[in-house]
Amino acid sequence: MSDMVKHLARAFEQNANADNARAMEAYMKNNFPFWGIKTELRRSLVAPFILEFKSMTAAEQQALISALWSKPQREFHQAALDLAAKIVKKTNLTWLPFWEDKLMRNAWWDSVDYIAPSLIGPLLIEKPDLQEKYAWEWMESAYLWKQRAALIFQIKYRTKTNQKLLFDLVLSCADSKEFFLRKGSGWALREYGKYAPLEVSTFVHNHEALLSNLTVREALKNL
Repeated sequence: MSDMVKHLARAFEQNANADNARAMEAYMKNNFPFWGIKTELRRSLVAPFILEFKSMTAAEQQALISALWSKPQREFHQAALDLAAKIVKKTNLTWLPFWEDKLMRNAWWDSVDYIAPSLIGPLLIEKPDLQEKYAWEWMESAYLWKQRAALIFQIKYRTKTNQKLLFDLVLSCADSKEFFLRKGSGWALREYGKYAPLEVSTFVHNHEALLSNLTVREALKNL
């Protein structure tokens, strides 16, 4: 496992691009250093490790992801998610605390917007009671990225979206000044609106006085 991290680090270092790195760091508000490796190239550098990763036990996979997550450059965190994407169908609820932890470490919108709908969402899609439990825990945590996760973890649920939960969560943070919550609320409503346009339109118009302009604009963008 440590060899995999070393080999990946060497590959990233050999493919570093200083100009790209400066642009990427600026785009991410200088929250993380970058090697300057674009997505397509990064995924090609990660690809040789996928088979070995898939053959690991869950504990070994989590240890490797955590090892990558502890590195400073954002490409390591992205590589961890590239690998996680290959095993998502093999994961179960035992992974939930692990991903909850990653929502709080080296967190920014890009990692949260992948972890919540693509890694946590599949764990809860057939478990409405747990959706309620965890979503409200996250929303009541007062931690921004967990709150955003509560809003967006259902984004890929389509017709299986828990409508009442989504609407209640949006209203629960309607008075927040946080950009990422306002935008996340609008995004979640817009995605659900593809499958329930009348319900979303009615909800937004009935609560327009409470919702931010950003949330309303995002929610109704395609309706």
